[in-house]
Amino acid sequence: MLQKIRQLESTNALNVKLGDILIQGVDAPGSLLSVPGKLAKIWLQTSRRSPPEALGGKEFEHVKRAYDDGGFASVERLMSGLSISPVMQANAYTVLARKLAPGDRAGAAEAARRAHDLDPKPYRLKWLAFRLHENGEVIEAEAMLDILPEETRFSDSEERQANQLRHEAKLARERAAMNKTAFAERRAVMDAQSKKLLQERDHLDKVVNERGREIELLKQAHAKLEQEKTALAERHDFLGKQLAESSRELDALRKAKMQWEADRSSMASGRERLERLLQDRDDVSARKDDENRLLLTNLHQLQEELEQLLEAQAYLEQANLRFEQEVRRLEAECVEQSRISVARDREMEVLMQAKLRLEHDAHALAVEREVQTRVAEARAREIEELKQVKARLEQERHALAVERDVQVLAAKTYDREFDALKQANSQLEQDKRALVAEGEATLKRAEARDLELAALKHANAQLEQDKRKLAAERDATSGEVAARSRELELLKQAKTALEQEKQALLVDGDAKSRSAEARDRELEALKLAKVALEQEKQALAADGVAKAGRIETRERELEALKRTKAQLEQEKAALISRNRIAARQGSKGDTDIDDLIFDLELFFGGKAIVYVDVGSYVGDVFLKLKRTAKRFRIHEAHLYEPNPVSYAQLVDKTSGESGTTIHTYNFAIGESTDTSRFIKAKSMTKALSSDLADMATSDDVFTARRTTLDSQSSIFTDGKINLLKIDVEGNELDVLAGARELLAAQRVDVLYIEVGFNLSGTQQTYFAEIDRFMQSLNYRVLRVYEQKEEWMKDSPLLRRANVAYMSEKFANAHPLKLMQEVQDLKDKLRELTGSEGGK
Repeated sequence: MLQKIRQLESTNALNVKLGDILIQGVDAPGSLLSVPGKLAKIWLQTSRRSPPEALGGKEFEHVKRAYDDGGFASVERLMSGLSISPVMQANAYTVLARKLAPGDRAGAAEAARRAHDLDPKPYRLKWLAFRLHENGEVIEAEAMLDILPEETRFSDSEERQANQLRHEAKLARERAAMNKTAFAERRAVMDAQSKKLLQERDHLDKVVNERGREIELLKQAHAKLEQEKTALAERHDFLGKQLAESSRELDALRKAKMQWEADRSSMASGRERLERLLQDRDDVSARKDDENRLLLTNLHQLQEELEQLLEAQAYLEQANLRFEQEVRRLEAECVEQSRISVARDREMEVLMQAKLRLEHDAHALAVEREVQTRVAEARAREIEELKQVKARLEQERHALAVERDVQVLAAKTYDREFDALKQANSQLEQDKRALVAEGEATLKRAEARDLELAALKHANAQLEQDKRKLAAERDATSGEVAARSRELELLKQAKTALEQEKQALLVDGDAKSRSAEARDRELEALKLAKVALEQEKQALAADGVAKAGRIETRERELEALKRTKAQLEQEKAALISRNRIAARQGSKGDTDIDDLIFDLELFFGGKAIVYVDVGSYVGDVFLKLKRTAKRFRIHEAHLYEPNPVSYAQLVDKTSGESGTTIHTYNFAIGESTDTSRFIKAKSMTKALSSDLADMATSDDVFTARRTTLDSQSSIFTDGKINLLKIDVEGNELDVLAGARELLAAQRVDVLYIEVGFNLSGTQQTYFAEIDRFMQSLNYRVLRVYEQKEEWMKDSPLLRRANVAYMSEKFANAHPLKLMQEVQDLKDKLRELTGSEGGK
């Protein structure tokens, strides 16, 4: 950009052209005679100050018509036939750009560019940058402002536009960078992956804990079965047939006990679920009873005082929402409990199968315990060495893990370590199977020893590989250090437990002899226990039937509550309808702006706004807005009232207000800066037309200074108005014309204005005229308020209304659904914060 501007200056500047003529004359002596003529031609072109008539005089009317006829090509043909300086041509393009600026911003920018190309002066470059800004080319415009000379001067409005231009250019570059890098998509993918990995981690932690408890139970059952089987094996020789018969009866009782325990566990879990459901239903019913009593109380209050309808309605909606959420939560919990029950049944089946396999393995180990005793001593020494090596490697591994960073590869590290844990557990299972294989192959101890050493080398190599991986990843993540430590501790505990189990299987358990009478007593006790368990099972079944009856009763109560809720909602709708009718019948005049405040709170929620009131009378609208709005506040207020009597009341009523910076002005707002005559009529002070002003002599007529709203923009914070209210009894277009620059720059977010629907009426400006003016400046109707009929004629036809307009820029920055979702979230947050504070 800088090179292009410098090239234009070196090509089209006047001093460069003069230098080129002199250099050409010196280089070619034959053309030296033509130098005076060329210099005189340039002098004649540059000395002309007023545009020639061929271009349309001072206003360049012919240039404008040529553009209207054929665009820039037609303008170029018009200028090429005339001997005029580039400066004059640049002036013509500048005038043309001013003409095109309101309606054709692209054409205005092109005209400004041509003017600068012909006469590359800094002030033309500044003007070109502003026209490009208006056309949306903010990055190029910012570059032009940056290469302006330091001594270039800016007016206040130009300074504000330059600041806005740089801000929008920064945003445009950021958007372009984000679009090129797909930042938002990549961020969303990473967040989703992190969330998914965290959920999987939590789920696996729960599974590990559950499996640990289940393994502990299986170990206890396995130890008990091992003791019983060992005792039966030792007594098999002398008990004979009686002991065999007792063993068969014992096995049958054990199976019955296992079946009973499974049934009891299932019924106990079912009983717990039923109790939880009943408790939840009781809680819901109690909360619903409280909410219903509160709803009835609110309904009675609504019937007595219609002014409190909005607060009661909001409370009812929140209470109903909480009830529906509670019902959905209970349903989801029921579904989840059912799913957990099915999964637990499947896990119990798998555990029973594993238990049977363990019993089989235990029997095989008991038969070969003498062979394994000799092997166990050597194996114990080897295992002790392995434990020392593993402990040393685990210490190094833990030291490396502490150095990792927490923020980048937590999920991958978790998966790799979890796989390593699974491999370690698998290795321990392989060791267990290797011990069984050694019992079966006693004569091949040397070969088995080689295989075990190879397995140990493989385990050491695997640990060394894990160590290298951890060393390579020490700069990656450290957020899972605590989790890794817990997992390593669990691994150590699991390894210790497995080693204890292997030692228990290898060590010869000296079982105590028990007599046949003791076995008979044990069998008798088991039979009695079976009878007692059967009775308890029947009691649990009867209790479950009773609980099911209570659930059905609760469901019927919930249905009754739902019907009551529907009836209450119908009564609430009827009350709302009656309240609206009463509100229409009891209008409060200009201060009846509750609907406007409700709509503005959606877009101005949480903001401190600048409020401007043209025709504020005694400040009733301002005070109503300030005292009623809850979700936003008025930070700065500018109140204009030309009537001196009304102005005195305005100052008196607003003098005691705090929390808002209030500025009051005793002059009028219009299209020009002059004086006008007005006639007093309480709240309807009206400007007199020029013919009536000359004839008016009443004491109610007064003279007031008048100025434009554009000239007042510098006193507003950031030169911007968030909410502009205009009520000037028929002179609305005059006020809007004086605010054209503010509106054209979209520096007024919302405009609240009175309009008329009677074309012949004089009290209000006709709606179509105001709407045409606002549409031309990219403002659209937001909502229509306070619609009043032709009450003087007792006619149902609409006489006047107040209309809210919103700028296109503000509307694009505040999508309706997004604003509603944000307000809902704020309401929920406020409700949660309030409920926690109450607790």
